Amino acid sequence: MADTVDDPWGAVRVTTVLASVCVIAMMVVSVPPNRAAVAYWALTATSTAIIIAVLVWLVFGWPSKARRAHGVCAAGLLVVTAALNWAAGVVGDLENISAFYPLISMTVLCLVVMVYRGAVYPAWVVVACIVAMGVVVGVVARIPGWVEAAFPIAMGATFFAISGAVVVLRGMLGEILEVMDRRSVLSARTRRTLEARSRREERIERLAGQVRPVLVEVAAGRPLTEDDLQQARLLELGLRDGIRGAALDVPEIAEAARAARARGVRVTLLDDGGLETAPSRIRAMLLDTIVPLVVSELRALSHGELIVRVMPPGRDTAAIVTTHHADDRVRRVTVGWDGITAPLS
Repeated sequence: MADTVDDPWGAVRVTTVLASVCVIAMMVVSVPPNRAAVAYWALTATSTAIIIAVLVWLVFGWPSKARRAHGVCAAGLLVVTAALNWAAGVVGDLENISAFYPLISMTVLCLVVMVYRGAVYPAWVVVACIVAMGVVVGVVARIPGWVEAAFPIAMGATFFAISGAVVVLRGMLGEILEVMDRRSVLSARTRRTLEARSRREERIERLAGQVRPVLVEVAAGRPLTEDDLQQARLLELGLRDGIRGAALDVPEIAEAARAARARGVRVTLLDDGGLETAPSRIRAMLLDTIVPLVVSELRALSHGELIVRVMPPGRDTAAIVTTHHADDRVRRVTVGWDGITAPLS
């Protein structure tokens, strides 16, 4: 999980949505077939849905560490789309292929995105298959303009130029992507450092407000009462919480733990670092769940013990809250990484 940084694909995502809407609108008002309208529109609708799904997958859902199978799958779907378009043209007995220009444009757009995603060779295989399909089907079906339909030169030039540049500059592209990854890691690390500093300064300020009255009494030479000593012991335990349970060192828990210890409740806060590696958004969401849960358990205890543990990175659960009641009842609640709590038997 990584913190959010500047997204270079933001504009591409907006373009994808607009292109998908435009293609659907253009296909609805496209040239009607001369025969077999039901079959024609069924084939056209299927090919439109597939190519939009492929483009959305390439832009929105493409894995950061895509394998060769991902590129092969995208290429196969684009070839299927081209086959459905030709089948629709033959079934509908079209006089020309102008009705399919929007889908051809979407195909070129998909191929360009495939190249940028690193699936260069699958994209070229798609081009070869579409050209071969256009040559064979166009001649057999005697569809005018089949040469242009095989792969429009005007739109194909964009793909040829971009794919050629990517192949030539592949090493440089890899370095650029590596720099972007480093920037992402550095940004996340800087953000976590600033958040930790802010929490530390807040904690110091809070502890200073608690320690100051005791220090004033000592500086004035007055004898310390039993209540003063009790407050000092509670402060020491609070300091230990900040060291052992850093992620749980928030004002709400600190105040509830202090009040519970004053009643004789044993409180143990442990942080094994799981939240530290989580993005800020996930960390905030989990604390919004953990903090009220811990405060509620502390306020409900008059005797007994409460143990809160933030789990290490990589565990299935983010935290476990264990409550030992005075009558030997034990209640355990887990907090998942999705923020959902569940009793642990």
